Amino acid sequence: MAMISILASFTVAERTRGDAAALNIAGSLRMQTYRILNTLHELRFDLEKDSVSLNAKLSHALDDFTDRLKQPDLIRAMKKATDQQLVAQHQKIEHLWVHQVMPSLRAENRWDASHFYDQEKTLEALFIEIDSLVSILENNTENKIRLLLFIQFTCLAFAIVIILVSVEDLRKKIAQPLKRLMLLVREASQHNFSIRSELKGEDELSALGQTFDDMATQLSASYANLEARVKQKTLELERSHAALQLLHDASHHLYEHGGDLCRGAVPVLKAVEKLLDIGPTNLYLASDEMPHLTPVMTTQVITRPAYCKDYSCNACLKTDTPDPIPVSEKTKIKLTLPISAGNQQLGTLETHYPQGRVLSDRAIRLLETLTDQIGTAVYLHNKSSERQQLSLLEERTVIARELHDSLAQSLSYLKMQVSRLQKVQQKETVSATQETIIAEIRTGLNNAYAQLRELLTTFRLQLNQPSLKEAIQQTIDEFSKRMQLSIQFDYSLPPSLLSPNEEVHLLQIMREALSNIHKHAQATAIAVELSFVRASVHLLIQDNGVGLKDGKVPENHYGLIIMRDRSMTLGGHLSIENRPEGGVQLHLNFSPVSVKTPSSIMLTPIQPS
Repeated sequence: MAMISILASFTVAERTRGDAAALNIAGSLRMQTYRILNTLHELRFDLEKDSVSLNAKLSHALDDFTDRLKQPDLIRAMKKATDQQLVAQHQKIEHLWVHQVMPSLRAENRWDASHFYDQEKTLEALFIEIDSLVSILENNTENKIRLLLFIQFTCLAFAIVIILVSVEDLRKKIAQPLKRLMLLVREASQHNFSIRSELKGEDELSALGQTFDDMATQLSASYANLEARVKQKTLELERSHAALQLLHDASHHLYEHGGDLCRGAVPVLKAVEKLLDIGPTNLYLASDEMPHLTPVMTTQVITRPAYCKDYSCNACLKTDTPDPIPVSEKTKIKLTLPISAGNQQLGTLETHYPQGRVLSDRAIRLLETLTDQIGTAVYLHNKSSERQQLSLLEERTVIARELHDSLAQSLSYLKMQVSRLQKVQQKETVSATQETIIAEIRTGLNNAYAQLRELLTTFRLQLNQPSLKEAIQQTIDEFSKRMQLSIQFDYSLPPSLLSPNEEVHLLQIMREALSNIHKHAQATAIAVELSFVRASVHLLIQDNGVGLKDGKVPENHYGLIIMRDRSMTLGGHLSIENRPEGGVQLHLNFSPVSVKTPSSIMLTPIQPS
């Protein structure tokens, strides 16, 4: 726009150049016309005074007018003029001067009154024409000046408009984008990458804004990814810490409570379930007394399991609202982990988790470490129980040996002396009272010797067969051979339920009962059932023999007295009665020392199904 203004000004100035000179010349021509007319007046009225000088003055004035009319500046201005009126006016003046005024003023009769009047009219006409020329020149000059002003103002207006448009364009394309970019920079410095520049276009700032948007998107994704990874790592560290704390607590609980897995393992397993969001978890242990794995513990049950040993403990019971949908119907996956100590398989730990979820290696390692701790605790408890039982059995072996070497020999000696006494009595006459007393002494000695032999047999059985089930099975096999019949045997006791003393008392009661059946029942079918129901051990022995006479138990029967004493030692209840279908039923019900039960369960004897 500045170049246009400069070019327009230069063009107008170039076209105006010489107009001032032409205007001055035209003005001087008008003035020279006045001089010629004034000289004519002087010649007319002062002819007698100095006509020669006036003629010379007039001639000089005419020549000067002619020279002025032919001035180069005026000729150039006429040649450059685009206004035909100006050119025509100049030509008219030149024609009027050359063909009318000049010839008239140089004529011989120019001083006549009539001729002077015509010359005066001609000069006035010339003056009017020159004045018109001057007016035209002035108008043309003013028009050029107005054109120049118009061009200047127009260019100024366009410049102002262009400046305003440029300012607005700069504001929209530079100021606002820069302000937006600065906002993005400030927000990005505060780790806020959610704001976008929203710049559209092909300019550099738009490209910069789009690049910044892409960078913000990538940084936002990177920060989100990093935050997620940090959160995940933090959660993993917290879980690792919780796992380490859990393993420490597990070690403390398991070894503090010994073989009580409910109090020792259930809280730990529930903590694992909460930590890993799994469950329920069940623990099964192998036993020499059972052909299959036996459930010994669970973490989420609605009712107390049958194998529960501690009715004051509610660790395995669910405290929240029971889930009516079974686990198998909820598409849960079962994970079974072996429990072992060295090469010895002790059982399995079974847990469940939702289908579609994958347990991490860390979670599986935690479960494996926990199973190792449980296996170690179970193994140590079993070894402790075995050492205790073997120590007790060794002590019993020593007692049996001492009884055999001392009391058994003494009883044998007394039996032989009684036999000698009876032979001496056969040779001599004795009273009936003496014979009766001697017979009673012999019977007592025989019974005492038989009881001693049974006791020694029991001790030897326990020494050779540490397992209660195997010891009972050996006893049943022994009496089966004696009575030449098959004895039905059903065993369903949880492992490690009875103490060694309880096992001895239970085995002695069973042997005494089978011995009485062998001696008195004349039975052809015998069934022995040993079970654990509602925190109580139930021993049920049934036969189809002749039954009790008059349905009453003999009061002074030595073997029955021993059985009642043993049942009282166990803290249980012993009942012997005839069966409706024939034979006798013996039922022993007691709660082992390892089982903690409320008094309401112990007060009422439980009849087995």
